[in-house]
Amino acid sequence: MLSRWTRLLVSALVAVVLAGIAPGVLSADDEEIRKKFWEGIKAYDGGDLAAARTNFEDALGQGPSPDLVAALRDEVGEKRLAEMYAKGGEVRDTAMKILKMAKGVYDKIKHSPDEIDGVVSKLDAPGFDDWWVASNKVISIGQYAAPNLVAVLGNEQNDNWRAKAIVTLEKMGDQAVLPLAAAMASPSPLVRKNAAMTLGSIGDVRALPALRRAVEDPAETGEVKSSAAEAIARISKCNPNCCPCSKELYVELADKFYHGDASVMGGAYPDPLVFSMEGDKLAVAEVPGWALNESLAIQAGHAALALDQHYYRAYPVLISAYYQLSIEAKTALDVAEKALAANEGSQEDVDKAKAALGEAEKGKLFGPMSGKANMYAALAKALQEKNGAVGEAIINDLAPYVSEDDLPQAQCGPQACIGTPLIQALIDDDTRVRYAAAIAIAALNPTSEFLGAGQVARNLADAVSQQGVWLVLVADQDPEVRNRMRAILSRLNCHVIDADGPMDALKRAKAFPSADLIVLGAKSISHIVFGVPKYSEPGTNYTESVYDGLKADLRTKSIPIFLLADDADPEKIAFQDKVQGVLSRTPDEAGVKAALVAVFETEEMRKSAKSRAEATAQRSAEMLAKLNPCGTTIPVCTAVPSLCEALTGRTDMVGIPSANALGRIGDPCSIGALVRAYSDRDRSKEFRIACAMGAGKVFKSTHEAPSSEVYLALKAAVMTETDVEIARAAAAALGWSDLSDEQRRELFEARRLVR
Repeated sequence: MLSRWTRLLVSALVAVVLAGIAPGVLSADDEEIRKKFWEGIKAYDGGDLAAARTNFEDALGQGPSPDLVAALRDEVGEKRLAEMYAKGGEVRDTAMKILKMAKGVYDKIKHSPDEIDGVVSKLDAPGFDDWWVASNKVISIGQYAAPNLVAVLGNEQNDNWRAKAIVTLEKMGDQAVLPLAAAMASPSPLVRKNAAMTLGSIGDVRALPALRRAVEDPAETGEVKSSAAEAIARISKCNPNCCPCSKELYVELADKFYHGDASVMGGAYPDPLVFSMEGDKLAVAEVPGWALNESLAIQAGHAALALDQHYYRAYPVLISAYYQLSIEAKTALDVAEKALAANEGSQEDVDKAKAALGEAEKGKLFGPMSGKANMYAALAKALQEKNGAVGEAIINDLAPYVSEDDLPQAQCGPQACIGTPLIQALIDDDTRVRYAAAIAIAALNPTSEFLGAGQVARNLADAVSQQGVWLVLVADQDPEVRNRMRAILSRLNCHVIDADGPMDALKRAKAFPSADLIVLGAKSISHIVFGVPKYSEPGTNYTESVYDGLKADLRTKSIPIFLLADDADPEKIAFQDKVQGVLSRTPDEAGVKAALVAVFETEEMRKSAKSRAEATAQRSAEMLAKLNPCGTTIPVCTAVPSLCEALTGRTDMVGIPSANALGRIGDPCSIGALVRAYSDRDRSKEFRIACAMGAGKVFKSTHEAPSSEVYLALKAAVMTETDVEIARAAAAALGWSDLSDEQRRELFEARRLVR
């Protein structure tokens, strides 16, 4: 009976649209506007686009109210206007104007529960024409109307209303999938049955986990199971009993959400909403737009764990999503604070971003709570997916729980060691990951031989030497072009993040919100990502390009973009005025350097790169200072040259722990560098004392005699330094050295107070 209702309604609606719809009670002016509008529709249907545009412009030229425009849109249907917009030509601008004006009306209704309730109640109108308008209004409200529609699905007293609600949900299409999937957890069997049937009609893969869960549930009713099984068959085109179990499907869905896969994220979410059942009500939660895909991933991941709390596949994607959410929340706060400082934002935006960050940081606690083995699994996932930001964050939180037993022994290899991902991180392409892994392992002060000990020392040394590296994303479908750019950029002190195509570029850019620069190949920058309406200004693409996606996302919108193109590429003409600059696909180093210098030499870019490098160098130097060179299997002596270099031209943040580390390592080769740094009277008191004490510790552990240069420098400091503490440090260094008797007599005589 229900399917018959659906067929009858759909058949009738076609006739209604073609005939036009009774306007209800309108003023004379409104009636004239409506008449012109429908004449335009008829001309458009007849293929006369010029006449269509004339009538549309006549209608809009009479100044209709936004409410009337919204009503006209409801009569013709949003999807039909979107199609007109997509086809372009003479009616494109008109379609865009109508959609924009109507959108403003419905944005207000979306947050008015009473108005939504009133619109949904009109679905029960006796006539098809009134129902059609009401149905289009509901579709215009979108997912905000879903709780009301789901409630109707469980109405046992009104078959007519329920049937029309089902058809409306079917018309909503992909926007209805997640609300209906959530409704599969309703306590009402009627809601679950109707939700399953509607999901089958829509045919969206996002519904499969919830439908499969219903089929697996031994307590589920036969009717619901049958409807769910039929829906699975329609969506997956296979036997419902042969498809993966629900927990597997939830994890697969979570992973797609996490990566922003177009098959589950493409254009289906005009509003950032997450749905769940609370008792017998469908609850809707609004999240920040940038957080939507991670929020959906987290929801799907927890659904898998609810079915099996020990399901190992769920943990890596869940942990990754929580960490990615935290990273993006920090970016959102940074963007909001910068906008406020530039008088382009509000304190309210900053407060919202702070609140979102607070919640994200709480969520990130799921990682450590899930256990060390699951954190290692999440790290392995981040390394495989080359998500350096998430990898680094996981390592930093994992570090306190790492034990020496986790590390694979040198003689045995990495087999069956849960800490193997941490060893793999030591050779990752991303320096942030390598350095974080090295610091985490060094914190153990390991005493047994383990795989990667030498790499730990090399990474710590490299980190201390870091003076500022820019992160550059390079995306081009030609690997030779990427390789040429990588080679040039590497010589320009850049760390290159590689992407092999447009979709990979978007994914990596959003996973790398700290990137300083994006270089996009011609085909990548113009690649169409989602075929969805973008109700924007005339002349822009109806469908979203990679460029549009980057500029629309707060994580990436402020990152400068360079186009990689030849003169013959049409993209050069289309995008050269939108991007920071254009680079040749056959680049030379001088040309690239000249193009990028204007970006890299800005105060903000210099400070950004320097602060990142200083923080990493400081942590690494401090870790080297803590290691016992005689009691660890990490060959810390290999870091001595880098530590000596860090004594000059670096801040005290790096210089002082470097001096401490050199003193702890005790390599005689470092004495000269330490004393020369100590002798620099332009440096701070704390730094100079650290250098002298570092030299003294080397003398103490090695019983070395000072070279003549070192002896004279320290003697001069003892004789002339006015600050007693600085002089005392030099005296202590001399005291620990293996001075000759003649040198000691000379010093005593020089410092004699009474003659």
